[in-house]
Amino acid sequence: MELLNLKNKKNDTFEIDILGYDEKNIYIAECKSFHPHPFYMLKENRGRRKLNLKRFTSQFSEKIKPWLINGLNNKPLNGYITIQCYQQDIRTKKGNSFQFSLPERFMNISPKKIIGLYITQLNEIFPDIQSVHQLYYKDVH
Repeated sequence: MELLNLKNKKNDTFEIDILGYDEKNIYIAECKSFHPHPFYMLKENRGRRKLNLKRFTSQFSEKIKPWLINGLNNKPLNGYITIQCYQQDIRTKKGNSFQFSLPERFMNISPKKIIGLYITQLNEIFPDIQSVHQLYYKDVH
């Protein structure tokens, strides 16, 4: 994994917790922490967790993936494509304009090779949502 806490612009249209890549794919990860309380297993809270997953799924397909594909159309320089964004410090919440680069081989990447990962501290999978990969944090190596 390469980059943390990226946004497309300062007004926070969407946020990418982690962006990484390997030889063939680009990975966009959403990380959800869990704060235990006495009623965390109630049905309404499970619904809220599912809603968070649906929200990420929607953001991923409607905003994040198109933004990344558009950025990958930039002209490569020295074998890399530079994409402009905004990066926020996780601790202070302050951010600055930021550029990151991806290898030129991703210039014509198939949208199927941009993969959404939803990583959570609860070992809870919603089988009816298949558009992103749902992972339990202990299963991530």
